[in-house]
Amino acid sequence: MKSSTWFGPEDASLFGVLEYPDDRCARAGVVVVPSLGIEQVTTYRGLRALTERLVDDGFVTLRYDPTGTGSSTGDQLDPEAWSAWARDVRTAVETIRRLGVEDITVLGVRSGCLVVDEAFIDTAPGEPDSLAGRRDLPGLVVLRSLTKTWGLAGLRVGYMLGNADILRAFGVTAIPFTITEQAQAQIAADRAQAAAQLKGEVG
Repeated sequence: MKSSTWFGPEDASLFGVLEYPDDRCARAGVVVVPSLGIEQVTTYRGLRALTERLVDDGFVTLRYDPTGTGSSTGDQLDPEAWSAWARDVRTAVETIRRLGVEDITVLGVRSGCLVVDEAFIDTAPGEPDSLAGRRDLPGLVVLRSLTKTWGLAGLRVGYMLGNADILRAFGVTAIPFTITEQAQAQIAADRAQAAAQLKGEVG
């Protein structure tokens, strides 16, 4: 069954499409957070097909237009738009939860799951050391290469920080043994050197 609906606070209403199994017996819920701009348009049919398949498999789904896009209220050019989009996710989750569904997954597409590459962030004056501590961007994933300003070119190593559920999803598709023994040994040696240097500075 499918229902077009407005949800959220009256002064910041969001437009979405709620779909659920015909028997109204849901295994779990899925909130689909779309991309923005032209990508929101070009991925529309694919996301519609995805939610239809999920409903056939027994899931309740909600895909919606973020604040200031599509038929939702607001202004996507507002300086606080990112904060509004983060609130949209929480609002969508609560909307499904009020249907009695407790197990809910959030699926972000492109800008719906913000990925930040911090390989050169050390060279950006006035910028924070990392965005990993942000709590207002629930889909944030931070990537950091250690081969640039850390002087480890050629080792092809780095790390990823993000929500535990998102990292587990990445882990399912990750290639095994992506870091060579040489790279691991070099990283261990550099960590030991850095720890000794820090201990000397503090001591």
